[in-house]
Amino acid sequence: MFRKIADLQSEGKTSVLVTITNTKGSTPREVGAKMLVTRDKIEGTIGGGTLEWLAIERARGLLESCENSKWSVPLCSKAHQCCGGFVELFFDIIKPRPRLLIFGAGHVGQALLEVMAGTQYECKLVDERSQWIEEAQRKRFQLSHLALETFLKNPVEWFDDNPGWNFEETYAIVMTHDHGLDEAILEKLLGKPLRFLGLIGSQTKRQRFFSRLLEKGFPQSQLEKISCPVGLPIGGKAPKEVALSIGAELVQLYFLDLAKQEKQRVPVTIQEIQH
Repeated sequence: MFRKIADLQSEGKTSVLVTITNTKGSTPREVGAKMLVTRDKIEGTIGGGTLEWLAIERARGLLESCENSKWSVPLCSKAHQCCGGFVELFFDIIKPRPRLLIFGAGHVGQALLEVMAGTQYECKLVDERSQWIEEAQRKRFQLSHLALETFLKNPVEWFDDNPGWNFEETYAIVMTHDHGLDEAILEKLLGKPLRFLGLIGSQTKRQRFFSRLLEKGFPQSQLEKISCPVGLPIGGKAPKEVALSIGAELVQLYFLDLAKQEKQRVPVTIQEIQH
């Protein structure tokens, strides 16, 4: 089951691990029995029957609210169970690691990989130039704490090859070698439920891009979500200095997002089914 959890995390999918944490009397499963629930699949069992159906229903509701919770359930007639015992379930939300989708493997992109090594982020790098992708792959082996997957692909075509990509846990940075390609990538990303969208460049680039995108019909509300110039204003224009500013902003954003989520994850004990 833990291998399945790892697979779901690598796919950017949230799941709920349901665990029996306490039992009294006769129960269909023992303490420690687990069931993994996603939006469309179930792995494992906590005993079957109506209890399990109700637990699955509750778990899928928690996928939306992202609140861990405990649930105390007497196995009585109202639960359509005749065991006569009692179980306590804990619902643990398992969210994937944040994914950093980097379009462009040039000097700043390579430096950004070094900066992000050892952080919470899983880096996904897309570039059509083989020599830069090969350089990134060498970095993956040199930096033991770098979680990196590379795609040797035209960035615009990448979207067609990954239609099921989960953008809800994705932070995207656009920094290719070509302004026209940057704009084409933005057109693909705008409107997707990204956690963050950054564009490398100057205020002049921002103004020109926004003007053209408005002419193409993209609403101002979507354009305002683009962070350009991306990165905290710490100064410096060398590739490593720019990468440090971007990395600092991404780490800050991750922990701000985490703090917001933790406020929503207050464990609640619910005695919902009574004799």
